[in-house]
Amino acid sequence: KMGKFTGGTVAYGYRLVPTGRLDRKNRMINAFTKDAFESGVVQDIYARLIDHNMSLHEIAVYLNEDRQIRTRKGNVWNTSTLRGILRNPLYKGYMSYGKTRMKEVERIQGEEVTKEAFLDVKKRQRAVEAEEWILAQQANPDYVIVSEERWQLAQEILSRRAKKYQEHLRPAADRTFKSALLFPGLLECGYCHGRISPAVSSQKIHKEDGLTIRSHTEYYKCNTRAREKRLCSAKSYISRRRLEQTVLEEVRYFLDGMEQPDCAGQMLSSHKRLLTEAKEERERLAQLQREYRKVQGHIAQFKEELYKAVLGESVFDHKEINDCLHMAKQREEKIRKEADILEKNMKDPDYFPASLWIAIRQGQKGDRLLMGTWGLRQFGFLELWFLDPKSQWAEIHEKLYLMSVFQITGKELYKNEDTIAFTPGNITVFKEMNGALFLVGGDV
Repeated sequence: KMGKFTGGTVAYGYRLVPTGRLDRKNRMINAFTKDAFESGVVQDIYARLIDHNMSLHEIAVYLNEDRQIRTRKGNVWNTSTLRGILRNPLYKGYMSYGKTRMKEVERIQGEEVTKEAFLDVKKRQRAVEAEEWILAQQANPDYVIVSEERWQLAQEILSRRAKKYQEHLRPAADRTFKSALLFPGLLECGYCHGRISPAVSSQKIHKEDGLTIRSHTEYYKCNTRAREKRLCSAKSYISRRRLEQTVLEEVRYFLDGMEQPDCAGQMLSSHKRLLTEAKEERERLAQLQREYRKVQGHIAQFKEELYKAVLGESVFDHKEINDCLHMAKQREEKIRKEADILEKNMKDPDYFPASLWIAIRQGQKGDRLLMGTWGLRQFGFLELWFLDPKSQWAEIHEKLYLMSVFQITGKELYKNEDTIAFTPGNITVFKEMNGALFLVGGDV
């Protein structure tokens, strides 16, 4: 907290200068001081951000191409390096500590941690959020390259740009399935149980006519293997064709082993229920039509009697006749509305009797469950399947029937890579596998 250099990598813009004095272990004592050239580059970086409103990519192009300078290690400048310089409080004079933290050693399946595993994990440090860094109690004027006001202004610019970038991002669940591969975000490594992610490799192809094109190939990779080869024995390149073919064979084997419930009783019951409902609707509509004609006759009689009352030829008072006429017209309007709704429902294409044509299958193998349709194929559509659903049978049953009706009646058409949200913010993705559409992801 005194703000002194305690060792480690010297930040860009500074250097160590021998003092000529030795410590108790007979080692040279170095002084931490600013480097004239590199500190000028740091000031230029802050100026490009604040005064010229340049993006980090534009600053990197400026340093690499216009000024043609490299980092201390001889590498080209990139946005990550520039962001680290702009976020480092050392340039306003505050030495910071605790920027990284050792990852804790984990026991795998109850096994004892070996010394080799401990050393491997100990070498893998994790970055700590800037809010958790330990800062010196006061600024050291000998370390200041940019003023505290300009440093704070740079933080505000970076934070504002980051917020604007986050607002334009798609939801995380949607970004999970961005790749054209079949199983992004769904697989784990069989060696280290780490996450398997999609990756792309590119290759230049030189044609005979002198034209050069770039070919891209998608494949799978283990994230742990990509970070540190010694921590995972998997291949660096996992073939898309071989992996997806293996998984699809397992899915096919799983589907073949499913137990298909006997839906004959349920289909017969649904058929009888639909026939009964249709008959009741027809009878009710005929009854309403008879009542409507009868009420219209009453209205005509009341109007005739009202005309007689005006002439003084009726035995009834015209106020009583007006009240009866008003009640008859209200009854006529009520019957007409009910009949219109009933006729509309009977003609609505959404009233397709799906349960007469579509059956719901379910099966279980181990702890995993599959539920899907059987019968959509005869209408020219792919069967719909829920992979390991979390909802109750009745809820999944209703969703499958409704989605089947929507497809058959033309209200919806589901395709590979389409998304559907059964609840706000809960995204489920359609994946075409083995001649069917599987609904993957989402808390359904």
